[in-house]
Amino acid sequence: MKNNRHPQKYILIIDDSNAVREALWRILNGHFKVFLASSAWEGLKMLSRDIDLVFLDLMLPDSNGLEVLRQIKNDYPSIPVIIITGYSTEDTCINAFRIGARDYIKKPFNDDEILQKAELLTNIFVAQKRRHVPLSENNMKDNRNHKDIPSHILNGILKVKDYIDRNHTSPLEFSDASRMAGINRTYFAKYFKLVTCCTFKDYIDTIRLERAKDLLKNKDLKISDIAETVGYTPKHFSEVFKKAYGISPSKLKN
Repeated sequence: MKNNRHPQKYILIIDDSNAVREALWRILNGHFKVFLASSAWEGLKMLSRDIDLVFLDLMLPDSNGLEVLRQIKNDYPSIPVIIITGYSTEDTCINAFRIGARDYIKKPFNDDEILQKAELLTNIFVAQKRRHVPLSENNMKDNRNHKDIPSHILNGILKVKDYIDRNHTSPLEFSDASRMAGINRTYFAKYFKLVTCCTFKDYIDTIRLERAKDLLKNKDLKISDIAETVGYTPKHFSEVFKKAYGISPSKLKN
């Protein structure tokens, strides 16, 4: 059981490859409590409301990954799922997002990218639970809406999201992002939030701040250097960091 005062974040990895499970465990262990499953049957048996994030392989020995995703979203619609794929195509990602996946990772893995994605989605999920957001109606509505997103809009959102994940320190204006997606500003704002559970600005801030938290562990780095590394001025960085985490970066570093 979780301690409500100091909640441990729980991650479930469902993948039949020993190498993949071990690689993800190595990256995530120490930051999260990690559970491992080698089949769809085993993973679904281990799934519960305590799980804060699922990493799900699309190729499982006893079931199609997309079918497992459907069952997860049917039983626990609010739990975020990251798809693991080594052969990902645009159509595969779009189908996964339509069913309710929140993100995807491609093999071979990038350690920092995986940790950032896990921190982002678990932070959002835990924050929703703390605000007592219902697990049913709002999230079920979101999953139904995914099915109604036109393919060209969903593809545009994924294109921008992928760019931010890989280039989060580079400046990207909202208007430039909507043009990159090929969507007008109103639709871009609406569907970006629907797919990522964040506004465009909040998503960029969260990605940057999670990277900053990792850099703050390095005692040799100055806070001003960390701020510039993740794309902020030192003053703005301190303000945004304290607003997000309730503590200044200097106090966290010390």
